[in-house]
Amino acid sequence: MLVRLTVAGPAPVWFKAVPPAAAFEAGLTDALARWVPDHVLTPLAVEAERGWILTPDGGPVLAEVLDGAAEEGRAADPRYWEEPLRRYAAMQRALTPYAKEIAALGVPVAGPGDLPALFDRLIAENAALTRDDRVAMEALRPRVADWCEELAATGVADSLDHADLHEKQVFAPGSGRYAFFDWGDALVGHPFCSLLVPARAALDRCGPEALPRLRDAYLEPWTGGGASAAELRRAVRTAWRLAALGRAASWGADVPRAARSAVLSPGARRARTGCGSSRSIRRSDRPPFHPAGRRMPGHPVRMRGESPGKRGRRAQNHASPRRDADRGTTQDSCRRRFAGVECVRRLERRLAPGEARITLVTPFSYQLYLPLLPQVASGVLTPQSVAVSLRRSRRHRTRIVPGGAIGVDPRAKVCVIRKITDEIVEEPYDYIVLAA
Repeated sequence: MLVRLTVAGPAPVWFKAVPPAAAFEAGLTDALARWVPDHVLTPLAVEAERGWILTPDGGPVLAEVLDGAAEEGRAADPRYWEEPLRRYAAMQRALTPYAKEIAALGVPVAGPGDLPALFDRLIAENAALTRDDRVAMEALRPRVADWCEELAATGVADSLDHADLHEKQVFAPGSGRYAFFDWGDALVGHPFCSLLVPARAALDRCGPEALPRLRDAYLEPWTGGGASAAELRRAVRTAWRLAALGRAASWGADVPRAARSAVLSPGARRARTGCGSSRSIRRSDRPPFHPAGRRMPGHPVRMRGESPGKRGRRAQNHASPRRDADRGTTQDSCRRRFAGVECVRRLERRLAPGEARITLVTPFSYQLYLPLLPQVASGVLTPQSVAVSLRRSRRHRTRIVPGGAIGVDPRAKVCVIRKITDEIVEEPYDYIVLAA
C-alpha cells in the first residue's frame, strides 16, 4: 500500500506498507540510507517489524521528465540513462562489502552460484510447462551452468541488484542528483544483471544504437578492479542471459505458491515467473549490446525514420498488437490482453506530436493486472490498485473506441468495428496490428 500524505510544508510525504513477501524492504531502505546516503532518499521513519516506511517526496521521476520532453516535441536524448547508470553502478560497488548484511535482512540471494539450483526449482514448480517446454529447458540447463561459471570467474563480487530499475524507479530532480527507490524486488546477486531492465527501457525509447553507450557508462565505476574493459563487456553479455532467473525468483515471491496454482491461469503464471518456456531464456541469449546496434529477437522495431513501406511491412508482420492507421493514424485494437495497450504506449513514445493519430479499439476501458489478483483476494491490495483506466493512462493523442473489430478489408484499408452499443462502423487505416 502506498499513500500520499499532505503535511505542513511545501511537499507531501509518502507512507508505504510493504507486502509480506517483500518485508525486507523497510529494513533495507533504512540500511541504504546509512550506507549510501548520496544515492537514496533518507526515510523520515521506519518500522521494519511492521514493514512501514515514511519517506519525503523525491520530486519527479525520470519517466516524468522524459515524457514531458516528448510532449513538448523534443526527442529523447539517447544519453538520458548514462549518468543514472554511472551513479547506480557506483552505489552497487560501494555496497559489495555489505552483501552478507543485505542478505541477513531477508533480501533473496541469487548469485551466479545459486542460479543453477534456482533454474531447476523454477522449472519444477511451474505447472504450466508442457512436455516440450520441459525437454527444451532441460537441454538448456548445461549452458545455464556454464554461463554461471563464466560470470563468477569475472571476479566482480555480488552486490545489491534492484531487479526492476526502470524509468519510474529513479528520482531525477533538477539538481542532477539521482535517487533510487522501491526496493521490493531487490536481490543479492551479480550486479551486472541490473542492466536488463534499464536496457530494455532505453531500447524502447531510443532504439538499439543507445545501448553500447549505456553499457559503457555503467561499466565506468567497475574499471580498475583487475578486469579489462573487454572482460567486463563479456560479463555484461553473460549477465544479460541470466538476469531473467533472478527476476523470476523475485517476482514469483510476490504471489504465494498456493495462490498461484489456485487463481492464476497458465498464461498468467508464465508471465509472472518469466520462465514459462525456454523462449525467455533464449531471447536473453542474444543481448542487445552489439556495437552495430543489432536488436535482440522479440523486441519492438524502431519506427521513426523508417520509410512508410518498410514500416507498413513490419506492422503487418508483427504478430501481437492490433494497429490500424488512417493517413498517419495508427489504430491499435486488442481484446483482453496487454498487446494493444503496449503497442499504443510505444507508439506514443516514438512518434512526434502530430506525426500520427492513434486509435485503440478495445471492449474494455481499463487494464487489469492479473498476476496481482491473489493479493486482492487476500486483502493485501485494493481492487483499484490492479486496474488502470486506459483513458487516464494514455496521453491525449490516443482515441479509444469501445468495441471490437469484426472484419478487415485489406484492399480498401478499412477495419469494421462493432461498438459496445452494437453500432457497426468502418474505420479507415494505413497500418493495422491485430491482437488475439
